[in-house]
Amino acid sequence: MITFNNLLSEIQKIPSERFEELYSVLKSFNISEKTSKHNPDKILKYAGLFSSMTDKDYNDFEKKIDETREGLFDRTITV
Repeated sequence: MITFNNLLSEIQKIPSERFEELYSVLKSFNISEKTSKHNPDKILKYAGLFSSMTDKDYNDFEKKIDETREGLFDRTITV
């Protein structure tokens, strides 16, 4: 089981130039903040985002997303 000290130990190894990225990831796990700030306008601003892409470009984009997801989530992690 991972403890708070295990997490702190790993965080200490992260270079300071990556702190902003780490902070964003940690904030994304804060469920209460997500639900309290639910704003449909934030979601809808992305509507039609890909409409200017050609079908070929969009299909290439989808393929790349699938490949990235496979690489991120289909790996073995040892804790």
